[in-house]
Amino acid sequence: SLVAARRPLAVAPAKAPLESATAPTPIAQPLQVWEEGSPITLSAKLEKNQSVISALRKRKLTHEAINPVILETQQLFDFRNSQPGDLWSAEVAAKGTIVSIRYQTSVEDSWETARTSENAYEAQKIVVPLDRRPVEVAGVVRGTLWESLEQAGMESRVITQFMDIFAYSIDLSEQAEQGDRFAVIFERVYLDGKLLRPGNILAATY
Repeated sequence: SLVAARRPLAVAPAKAPLESATAPTPIAQPLQVWEEGSPITLSAKLEKNQSVISALRKRKLTHEAINPVILETQQLFDFRNSQPGDLWSAEVAAKGTIVSIRYQTSVEDSWETARTSENAYEAQKIVVPLDRRPVEVAGVVRGTLWESLEQAGMESRVITQFMDIFAYSIDLSEQAEQGDRFAVIFERVYLDGKLLRPGNILAATY
């Protein structure tokens, strides 16, 4: 083994790239569908040009099973605002009735509708425990106002809010001058200890 280890490594000649080389085709996952006599939990993302009704119909559920739960959910969430990528899941009984359905448009916004009796459902918006923490920043305009607000620690969304607050009093995009001072108290929203997004401005001065 020592002799072999001291031998020079044989270098294989470089291979020319394959002209028709392509990335491997992902293996398509079988579509979850309800089968009579078998309870199942269905879940997926809403596809482009797809409604939640058509998504459920694609899983072999009947209109009679779908319509009551969707109509009840519609009391709280307008499905015309659905977007591709929204998450949904449905718990389906062995007879094909929908026990519950959950629809989520973001980590903050989701709705659940559950069966309460043979022909009745009840919908509710899921309450997400958000932690809103106030943040104070202040500074002086050096360069552009936008750059100065960014350097003070404000996100783009908060900067836009800040500009809008004073829009009827002063056009900050045109009238801000070097040396002007600003101070802002705004929220940062956390979920499970992780920063989710900036929140609303609580107070501001310019």
